Amino acid sequence: MEKRHDDLYDSVPLGLYRSQPDGRIVEGNLTLARMLGFASREDLLRSNAADFYAQPGDRNQMIALLTREGAVRGFETRLRRANGTDVPVSVSANAVRDAAGNITHLEGWIVDVTERRSLEDQLAQAQKLESIGLLAGGIAHDFNNLLGAISVFGELAASDLPSGDPRLEDLSGIQDAVRRATTLTRQLLAFSRKQVLHPKVLDPNALIGELLKILTRLIGEDIEIVTHLDATAGLVRVDPSQLEQVLVNLAVNARDAMPAGGRLVILTGRTRLEAIQARERELVSKGEYVVISVSDNGHGMSREIQARVFEPFFSTKGTKGTGLGLATVLGIVRQSGGHIAVHSEPGKGTTFTILLPKTTAAADATGPVAEVAPTGGTETILFAEDDSAVRLGTKTLLSRLGYHVLATESAEEALARAEGYTGRIHLVVSDVVMSGMNGKELVEQIRRARPDMLALLVSGYAGDDITRRGIEELGIPLLEKPFSANDLARSIRAVLDTPRQAPA
Repeated sequence: MEKRHDDLYDSVPLGLYRSQPDGRIVEGNLTLARMLGFASREDLLRSNAADFYAQPGDRNQMIALLTREGAVRGFETRLRRANGTDVPVSVSANAVRDAAGNITHLEGWIVDVTERRSLEDQLAQAQKLESIGLLAGGIAHDFNNLLGAISVFGELAASDLPSGDPRLEDLSGIQDAVRRATTLTRQLLAFSRKQVLHPKVLDPNALIGELLKILTRLIGEDIEIVTHLDATAGLVRVDPSQLEQVLVNLAVNARDAMPAGGRLVILTGRTRLEAIQARERELVSKGEYVVISVSDNGHGMSREIQARVFEPFFSTKGTKGTGLGLATVLGIVRQSGGHIAVHSEPGKGTTFTILLPKTTAAADATGPVAEVAPTGGTETILFAEDDSAVRLGTKTLLSRLGYHVLATESAEEALARAEGYTGRIHLVVSDVVMSGMNGKELVEQIRRARPDMLALLVSGYAGDDITRRGIEELGIPLLEKPFSANDLARSIRAVLDTPRQAPA
C-alpha cells in the first residue's frame, strides 16, 4: 500500500513539496525534482527553496503573502533549474501553523506553465498581427484608389501627346512610380491575407526548377544553390506568382545572411499531420502536406530575432530593409492554407519550412498567355464607384474607348439608374467594397430585372472579403486595383466577348 501511495505521489503532473520557512525542503515528489532539473528526489531534498527563485524578491513577496493570508494560489514566478536555466511556474501554497500561531512549514504544489505561456504568447502575437493586418488592408484599399486614379489620368494625358513629346518621359516616370507603389500595397495585402489570389494546381518541383534561372542571377555566383526535390512530394493549389514571391523573398534573405558566400539548399518532400500536430501548427488542419524548405549556412538568428522575424516592419537590415518581406511570406502561406516555421542558431544558419496542403486534383495547364491589344466598343456600361477621382478617370477612359457610360457614386444610385434606364445595359462595372450595398449585392439586385446583364467587379481590398461575399461562387470576374487603362479595357472586352449559353 505504501508503494502504491509513493507511485501516485510521484506520478501526478504537479510538483508537490513541503518546506520550512527558512527554505529547507522537507519533502518533494519526483515530478518537482525533474521540473527543477535534479536527477533524483534525494538531490532535491539536499537543496534550499530560497535558491530556486530567479528573482529572490519573488520568494520574499510570497512569504509575506503567506504570513498575512495563510495561503497563496497561482503565484507566477520563474524558478532556476539545477543547470542554470529558468522555468516559468505557478506556485500555490498553504502556511501550516502550530498552536501558538507560528508557521511551522509550508506545503503546496508547483505547475510548469511553459506551454501555457507559449500559447499565450502565440495568441498575443496573432492578435497583434491581426490588428496590424486590418490596418494594412484598410490603408491598401485607400492607397490603391489613389494609385488607380493617378495611373488612369497619367495614361489619358499620355494619349493626348504626340509621339516624341518630351513630356511622355515624365508621364512614364509617373507610371513607374505607380508600379513600385503597387508592389508595396500588394505586400501589405499579402501580409493581411486580403490579396486576390489566382490559384492553380501545380507541381512545386517544376515551379522551383523554372525559378532557379532567376535565383542564380539574383543571389550571385558566390552562393551555391543545391536542390533536393522529391518527385513524390505531390501537387498543391496555390497562386504561382505568390509562391514564386515567397521563394524569392526567402532566397534573398538567405543571400543577405551569407555576405561572404555559402550554400542555399531548397528541398521538397511530403508529410502527414495528425490532429494534435495540426493544432500545434496554428491555422492548419490535419491531412497530407507538401513540404518546401529553404536553408542557408549563414550567420543565423538568435531566439529573440526568430520570435519577431514575421512581424511587419521588423528588420535586421537597417535602412536597407522594409521589414515587409517575411511578413508578406507569412501572409501568402497562410492565405494559401499552409504553415511556415523558422529554425535557426547563431553561426549555424537558418531553415524556413513551409507546409502546403496536398491536392489530388490534376495539374492546370501552364504556358504564356498571348498579349491582346485593348479595344473599345459601343456598349452601355453602368459604372459604380464611390471614389470620385477613380470614377472620373474611369468614365473618361471608357468614353474615349467609345462606350456609353452611366457613372454613379454608390450601389444604391446604380440600382436606381438601372431601374429607370429604358435602354439595354450590357455590363455593370462595380467596386466591391462600398458603404451600404456592396458590389455583389448590386449585381444580384440588377439581375433580377435584367438577367442577361454581364458584370465585372473591381477591388483594392479583397481576399477574405471576396470569399465571404461569395463573388467567386457567382462566377463574376474580378479586376484588382490599381489597374492600368489597358488592363481595364482588356477585362471589359473579355467579359463582353465571352460566348453566352443560349437560354434553355
